[in-house]
Parts: sequence; structure tokens; C-alpha cells
Amino acid sequence: MNDIDSFTLTPEERACKRAGRNADIAQIHRELGITAPRLLAAPAELHVALCDLGIAAVLEPAGDPAAAPTTKSPIGSTSTSIRSVRGVVAHGDQRGRELGFPTANLTVDDDVYTGLVDGVWAGRCALPDGRSVISAVSIGRRSTFYGRVGPRLLEAHLLDFEEDLYGREITVQLDHWIRGQATFASKEELIAALDGDVHNVRALTRAARSPELQSSAPPDENAVPG
Repeated sequence: MNDIDSFTLTPEERACKRAGRNADIAQIHRELGITAPRLLAAPAELHVALCDLGIAAVLEPAGDPAAAPTTKSPIGSTSTSIRSVRGVVAHGDQRGRELGFPTANLTVDDDVYTGLVDGVWAGRCALPDGRSVISAVSIGRRSTFYGRVGPRLLEAHLLDFEEDLYGREITVQLDHWIRGQATFASKEELIAALDGDVHNVRALTRAARSPELQSSAPPDENAVPG
């Protein structure tokens, strides 16, 4: 973020920009295969954000990194990032259903969810009857179809689930951040990416059930209402 942002953006817009920047940094680390970077005199906010996004960063003070004590990654700690969204399922444009991935759509209010990171997540949908359904969750503006001007939505594809949820209130819990949003050149590329996302969600769900492994971010018990 540059100095001019403090004059041209509102505090909420600056927070959204920071969240997007942190998600991009995490994605770059993932693509390079870097899982535990050493951060030299980095802002604490970046350190916590990377750990929330599954990057086990180690924070070091300025000076000689070899001589300085390190601060362990706070994975499992509470941060200001929002990890759950609650709202009433609304009718969408049916693009997900046309692609073979029907979704339950929640409108994301930027004024409320300033700490919500866009991207694809592995998560769970809590239904009114108490059931919890594993879900592939996308948060963003659907740039493949609408560029940067589309409405910001949370789209949850509930795995192995075919019931009608329109008009019902659900809570979507975000457990593992998988990747950032991307723009695809064709419908076929998008479908292939969605297939990969579902595969990753299933794999992460299996891994999370193992006692040796944990979620890349803890569920936020203080959900912000939609």
C-alpha cells in the first residue's frame, strides 16, 4: 500500500486492500513451494495474516537473523481475520449450476466483512437443522464473468448435497485457504479449476481428521452476522 492510499481510500477500503495484498503474498509463497518463510522486521499484521492463510511464517527482528531469537508462527491463535459468514441464501445467476457446481450464495457486505479474504476456501456450511456440510467456498467478484465490477459474493458449493437452501439462513465456516481468485480464459479452464478445488477440499478434509494435522486457520467463534 502506498502513501496516496491514505488520502484516496476510506479506512474500510484500505483494510480490504491490505487483506487482498496479504492473500496475494500467501499465494506467491504457495506457488513457490515456500511453507515457512523467515520474515525480517515485517509488520506483525502481515505475520499474523500469513499464518491465518496457512503459511507458517517465522518473524525475526531487524539485525542479524542468525543471532536474533525467532518468534514462532501463531497458527491456532485468534486474529482479526473473519473466519465465518452468516446470511440468507439468495438466488444468483445460476452460473455455478450451469458449470456443474451449484452454489449457495451469500452477499458480502464490505462494510461488515472488512477482514474477509477473497479466494477459494475449504470450509463447512452449518444448516438450520444442525447439520454441517463440507463445502468448497469462493469469495470474490467472479472476475471471469464480471471483471472487477461484479458484486462481491460468497458462493458455497456443498459437497454431495442436493437440497434447496433458498431463503434459509446458513453459516459458512472458513477452515483452509486454498488459492486466490483467478480469471480464466474459457469455461473449460474454469471447470478444470473448480474440479481441482473440490479435490483439494476433500483432501484437506481428510487431512484435518488426522490427529497429527490441524486446520490452516482456527474457526472464528465470534462470527459477524450477515
